[in-house]
Amino acid sequence: MIGKWDLFSAGSLMGKSTIDTILENHVVEENFVEFPPEPFLGRNWITYDAEINKWNMTMVDNQGNHSFFIGSWKEDKMVFERFFKNKKGEDRIQRLTYYNINANAFDWAFDASFDNGQSWKTYYNVHYARKLK
Repeated sequence: MIGKWDLFSAGSLMGKSTIDTILENHVVEENFVEFPPEPFLGRNWITYDAEINKWNMTMVDNQGNHSFFIGSWKEDKMVFERFFKNKKGEDRIQRLTYYNINANAFDWAFDASFDNGQSWKTYYNVHYARKLK
């Protein structure tokens, strides 16, 4: 997944991303931008925690949001989840899934559950296509 990517939603170019390693290859960093009408900028940092055999992702953006997800491989998908309470104190789960992963493309989905994982609503489906020089 290391490289430069064009991001597509419903077949239309909607952004770009660069994924690389930093800090002596101990951290995977993604820098992404979604195009106008209003640019959305974000960064993700992913590290592996050998003590719990899980991956940790910290996500921040230009709107002041900060989220922490814990993930693992489930079959051929990398799935990250975040459990939290909304402003009303209600339990929520957000899920990020990387799937259809190959050398030149992969897909990413952002879902949320309002009933403790019994059902899910998909908010984003993004296709990453490797930029060819």
